Amino acid sequence: MSNQTGKIVYLDVGGQIFRTTKESLGRHGGYFQSLVNWEVNYDNEFGNGSKDSPFFIDRDPCTFSSILSYLRAGVIIWSSETDDYLRKLQLEANFYCLEDLTTSIEKELLERESKRDRSEFIYKVILTVEAEEFLASGWSYVDSCKSSQSVSCLSRGIAIPTRWVNNSCFACKESMSADKFQKHTIFYEQPMIVIRRSSGIHP
Repeated sequence: MSNQTGKIVYLDVGGQIFRTTKESLGRHGGYFQSLVNWEVNYDNEFGNGSKDSPFFIDRDPCTFSSILSYLRAGVIIWSSETDDYLRKLQLEANFYCLEDLTTSIEKELLERESKRDRSEFIYKVILTVEAEEFLASGWSYVDSCKSSQSVSCLSRGIAIPTRWVNNSCFACKESMSADKFQKHTIFYEQPMIVIRRSSGIHP
């Protein structure tokens, strides 16, 4: 049986029944787009989306309400969710091939980590030849790159002088690892390193 656009669809996710529409399920492509386009009949062991024979999905039902909220509205409010919940949600979003949601969760987790890190550490980009003096004063090595005082941020196609600090690109504020920062920028020839110290240590 094929469901018509807008028709109610029933889902059995890990033993819990959810109800939505075919339109909502197909809005973001991926797993659910394939599901609603799948020509099934009443005898199919995975159901057909009707009330008496819901589609069976052998996944965690605890995060599925958030998945449905994203399918319906295209956004999810993260503020009240824990990091552990977001990691579980990210796994589920990845399974359902919801790439935009997976990426949004990753950015949110990185931003949270960056904020926590900012309160604990102070970062500085220095010339390699200056390292010995700073390391002897309570600073520690984080990562290295090449730069001529700064690097060029390519965000939005515009070259902007920047540096990697507090786990993010200082120019565009995008949270990222030092490794991703190196791919995010154009580097010059003068060797630099990134160092940090506890915010509780006075210079």
